[in-house]
Amino acid sequence: MDNERIVKFIREMMSVGGTASAPGFSGKADPKGPVAGFDPALDLRKRHGRKLNMFYRKRLQSQRKKKNV
Repeated sequence: MDNERIVKFIREMMSVGGTASAPGFSGKADPKGPVAGFDPALDLRKRHGRKLNMFYRKRLQSQRKKKNV
């Protein structure tokens, strides 16, 4: 493939807005059809961080108490 052909192909894809997936598989699909989309709600709760070592946690707690006093 020469460069002009590649550039032409890319420009065509950008203008058409081509997608890699099959059309109709989205939340806006026809609700009666076999490809009716379903968008589950996102779980936006924060994840718990990694548990710290008990001795490290105690040391942090004591340092925080000293700062607040």
